[in-house]
Amino acid sequence: MIAASNRQYEALSRGTVALARLRGGPGPDDLRMHKSLLPPREPAAGPADGGKIGVERWLAGQVIETAPRRVLDLGCGFGSFLATLMRGWDGEALGINASAYPVQYGASFWRDNSAASAPVLRQAVFGADLNEAPFDALIALESLGYSDNLDATLRWVGELMRPGGRAWILDDWAHSQLPRDDHDLSALCRHWHRSRLYTSEEFLAVAAQQGLELHRRECLTDQVPARHRPPQRRRRWPLAALSRLGASTLGQLGAAFLGGWHLENLYARDKARYELIVLERPAHD
Repeated sequence: MIAASNRQYEALSRGTVALARLRGGPGPDDLRMHKSLLPPREPAAGPADGGKIGVERWLAGQVIETAPRRVLDLGCGFGSFLATLMRGWDGEALGINASAYPVQYGASFWRDNSAASAPVLRQAVFGADLNEAPFDALIALESLGYSDNLDATLRWVGELMRPGGRAWILDDWAHSQLPRDDHDLSALCRHWHRSRLYTSEEFLAVAAQQGLELHRRECLTDQVPARHRPPQRRRRWPLAALSRLGASTLGQLGAAFLGGWHLENLYARDKARYELIVLERPAHD
């Protein structure tokens, strides 16, 4: 299942660059593959300017406040978050991603387009021995939820953190009362090659078992566009047709966007949450 999701991510990465080239890019704003948000209703809540770059600036500001020396991005994609972070910070930044293409393309892109030093990107799967000293800060932006073994993944996360270090995890979570056989949930997991969509409560319970403490959590669900505008049903049919092309690039892209349609429907039905969880490894453990 992990291998299948990696192939799909590879197809999405290539599709992202191809689309950007058709538009005259790619530029830095074209290489962000995570969710775009609306501005918050309350000025002090969430990413003030919404969008994708707003999410990264908001997270980067929180990380910089802790004055880290070394930052690791788990599931870094093209490295856009680390590039955003390094505009206001001059420490060591490493990003890892299981798919080769975004790592290779992103490393070259940021070397050529960064005013500051470029982040280091490396192909590696979750759980790999990175042969690195512990990190002060970890970022996981819509990535940890793909884990098939949350216990092992969070044990590994804890091992990567120095005592007193923090991890910022921003992801989609299932509503605690969502049944496992829900149609949208089943379709999302099938099309995205996921074993499940965790609840934030499940995630925090496993984190506690691995000795990681909750530092802070913040719900951004109200800023998710689909929460206010349900996905159009007419969008679903061409995506379903593309997904039937199987392992081809078009088939992978169709399945990816079809899974996204079902996730949007979960938000529209108030059955999903978009939440930031900040974990801390105790200074004395």
